[in-house]
Amino acid sequence: FNPQLIPHLVSHLEAPELYQCLTVSWLWFKHASTKLYSAVEFSQMSGERLKHFLEALQASVLTPQGQRSTLLDYASMVESLSIANIVFDEPSPLPSWSSVRDALALVGPSLQRLNLVIGDDSFLDLPASHTFLHSHVQFTKLKHLQVSSKCMNLPETLLLELLRSSPLNGLESIRFPRCLYNFSATGWYLVTERGGMALKDLELTPSIGPNMLGWDEMAYVNGLENVAKACTNLERLDLSGHALGINPKLLTLFLECLPFLRHVYLPAGLDDSHLITLLTSELWEDLHSLGLTDPHNMPANKFSDNMLLALLDTMDQKLKLAKTVRVYLPGQVLQVKSGKKVSFEQWLQNAGIPTVDGVGIRGKLRI
Repeated sequence: FNPQLIPHLVSHLEAPELYQCLTVSWLWFKHASTKLYSAVEFSQMSGERLKHFLEALQASVLTPQGQRSTLLDYASMVESLSIANIVFDEPSPLPSWSSVRDALALVGPSLQRLNLVIGDDSFLDLPASHTFLHSHVQFTKLKHLQVSSKCMNLPETLLLELLRSSPLNGLESIRFPRCLYNFSATGWYLVTERGGMALKDLELTPSIGPNMLGWDEMAYVNGLENVAKACTNLERLDLSGHALGINPKLLTLFLECLPFLRHVYLPAGLDDSHLITLLTSELWEDLHSLGLTDPHNMPANKFSDNMLLALLDTMDQKLKLAKTVRVYLPGQVLQVKSGKKVSFEQWLQNAGIPTVDGVGIRGKLRI
């Protein structure tokens, strides 16, 4: 048996088989451990399990004498870490949050993907004085950073620390979906600085419904303008849920500066002038999805049904052959003739657009 085949064989195994490989031989143990620790996910696990994981990481760190208590450096193996829905054994969340913070410090140099969900209600009671990273934490290889909507009670200062600890022009994906009560000018600056030309996926959406509570309008507009100029390789942009919208001039700048956009989800407050801007753009040839939805289906958009129909027809004509595109429309559309808003379903029916399982079909578009 050729030992050089072991990495290839291990790459096709799942966790149950990998655990069995740990007892075969040293070589099998080494390669199976590397895969097991490469992607670590805590979901519906107890805080006690998280502590054991941390203890294994700490034991694998070299001492000043050049020794470690484990056979392998487990901390350097972790490339992806997802922490979600931890079930606590303690009445206070502080011990488990401390474990999360300590684990991030140990795996930081090797981490490429970080996903914080932390959806347990206990984290809602964390005092702001404890939600910080260790000062020496550096995510030198981090490419993907996501903080979910369940983390809305974590302060913006922690999100800024996560960005500051990431490499310059190194983040390919930044997703903060509906977790932000506030996003300052510093946050926008860090997005452009840590993402830059490497950034391909950006999602920045407010945490509460149609109102940008705490979002500074000037910082929002200037931040979007800087993103358009600095992150020109963006392929996915999600700004949905912002009630203050986006002015047509800024939308034009995005369409001119971001030639690789494939998935676009625009903020609310759109009117016919925005749709005209979209009509005259060169976005459509490689588009995969377009979102024109209102936040929580609130009637915030003001574009007319005639202009919407013209936009859909233009998109269908300019798309490449043998390709379909998803278009997400608001819950209500303004009819020009009546001056009244009708439901999305009623509008599809009035426009003569057939539906299959609730999805409108118009040429290559799926609405």
